[in-house]
Amino acid sequence: MKILARHCGGLAGCASELEIDTASAAGGADIERLLQRAALFDTPSAPALAADLSYWELLIDDGQRQQRLTIAEDGSPASQPWQELLSLLHQARTKSI
Repeated sequence: MKILARHCGGLAGCASELEIDTASAAGGADIERLLQRAALFDTPSAPALAADLSYWELLIDDGQRQQRLTIAEDGSPASQPWQELLSLLHQARTKSI
């Protein structure tokens, strides 16, 4: 599974980007399990957010399907389940370098 994550919003626009291939990343199996539990491909894409709000844009490709997802970093209950995914992506990137 390949994942592209872009951190956007605020004054900087899109400021950082992560690319993870779960087949070779440390913790890749954990990321895939989390996405399966979250029923990722059944999750509707979020509406556009305010430009000054910090958020993540994700593009996830499992080889057969792609899903785009927007995760607001607004502290809302709706964003909380996705914070674990973002944490795992950061850990995988750190361990892969």
